[in-house]
Amino acid sequence: MAARQYPHPDAGTINDGSTGIEYPIGPIGVLNEADSTTIATTWSTATGLSTARYFLGGCGTQTAALASGGFVAGAVTSTEEYNGTSWSAGGALTTARYIHGACGTQSAALAIGGFSTVLLDSTEEYNGTSWSAGGTLATARYTTACGTQSAGLAIGGSGASMLASSEEYNGTSWSAGGTLATAVALHSAAGTQSAGLSFGGDDGLATDACEEYNGTAWSAGGDLLAPRSGGGDGGTQSAGLGFGGNDAAETQVATTERYDGSTWTRGDSMITARGYIAGAGTQDLALSFGGAIGEVPQTNTEEYGQPVVSSDIFRAMQRMDRGFGAARSSGLGGVLQ
Repeated sequence: MAARQYPHPDAGTINDGSTGIEYPIGPIGVLNEADSTTIATTWSTATGLSTARYFLGGCGTQTAALASGGFVAGAVTSTEEYNGTSWSAGGALTTARYIHGACGTQSAALAIGGFSTVLLDSTEEYNGTSWSAGGTLATARYTTACGTQSAGLAIGGSGASMLASSEEYNGTSWSAGGTLATAVALHSAAGTQSAGLSFGGDDGLATDACEEYNGTAWSAGGDLLAPRSGGGDGGTQSAGLGFGGNDAAETQVATTERYDGSTWTRGDSMITARGYIAGAGTQDLALSFGGAIGEVPQTNTEEYGQPVVSSDIFRAMQRMDRGFGAARSSGLGGVLQ
């Protein structure tokens, strides 16, 4: 039969009954040919990094992520690769760095600028095994990035002062890109070189500002629900994800926000609040890793996605969905317990 949708009265949970475990159900239930049910997207604990670190670079996908550099007691060169289950050692950066931009995939990544014992203007390219020298930034900076190895975008950050400039990479060299409306550092980014997103960060204080890039110029996007800096990120310009970081009071947070190209809405909170974390993946299949609690480096890794449920639980959810459908069609309401 054709897919049909109806709203639940509210988001809630369903209890298996036999295990006592409650599973979240999103605000929209869907019945289609397979009688599937939409389940809320949540964070779950995954295997931690081998090396605790914060101010690290992150890119890739939830099942093929890359963690590069970062800060332990100083800048580090170590790289780790995630396969969806565990982390393993990758090739070491040529230059230790932290607060650097990172973008691309696990087998074709960039590490851009950052700080070692001095501000860096160097770029390194990763081929899935080792790092090699890439093009030199026009301006040394610690920065945030999005895009790919052959079409990267370094956005704002800080050099001799806070920066609003962006730079575009073509796989060989950097050239000037559009200028942000507001100079910002410790911000998050998502998307591509021609459809980028910059959000949050610190422009003197944690900010809720969001800007969108069209490959030429930056323009205002929808404001975050709350200011944050040093947060993780994932997704695209029209389906972005921001999580963790520090709020305006410099308190580390666990909150998640989702962007639809116009407006940010609340998502499920991470299990552990952390600042200066890295992220990878998409709006619905993301990964958060590393970061700091206070100023203590962490190994924490969390996966964001829809939980897998047993067939018994799934059938129970189907029955509940059918019940709500019947209640709606007869004009009766219902309440999820």
